[in-house]
Amino acid sequence: MPPGCFLLCMIHKLLDINGYGFNGIGSLEEYYAYDVSEYYEAIQMLRK
Repeated sequence: MPPGCFLLCMIHKLLDINGYGFNGIGSLEEYYAYDVSEYYEAIQMLRK
């Protein structure tokens, strides 16, 4: 599994645990599918 996918899964799980999940409305993958550059910027921000 690529590191970005693992990170995305972990973020999704943490949001869900803390009550900020998408509740079946959508997913982070769908959100970032519209703007791939924003996805990579978000990953880089988390690595800092």
